[in-house]
Amino acid sequence: MRVEELDLYNVHIRYDGIIDCLSDGFGPITISKEVGIPILMNKVRDGHTIVMTIVNEEVVATATGFIERKIIHAGVAKYKAEKGASSVIHIEDVATRTDKRGNGYGAACIKALHEVAKDEGCYKSIFDASI
Repeated sequence: MRVEELDLYNVHIRYDGIIDCLSDGFGPITISKEVGIPILMNKVRDGHTIVMTIVNEEVVATATGFIERKIIHAGVAKYKAEKGASSVIHIEDVATRTDKRGNGYGAACIKALHEVAKDEGCYKSIFDASI
């Protein structure tokens, strides 16, 4: 098992696996590859971090993180301003293949996004989930 970050070079390779995970987690994804791949590429270009847990070269879980630069805490964290200490990470779209649940694959994605947040100097994470 390894966690891999989606980038502009592997989006074509990993697209089907990500869509399978999201479909298992949220219901059928019905957009075509011709539409979906550019959407994912734009998310990566816009600063979203999309991670995947890979087992035997298969995407078994995915999650998305987005760092929000906040202005309200900027004065408190001057000493870490170079790392964006007034930032938070929003974690959403966590999904694991139905037949792979219970193995910690989704948790591995969340942990990887927390590492991204630490590297960026975020002071907290916000887990966005449907109710």
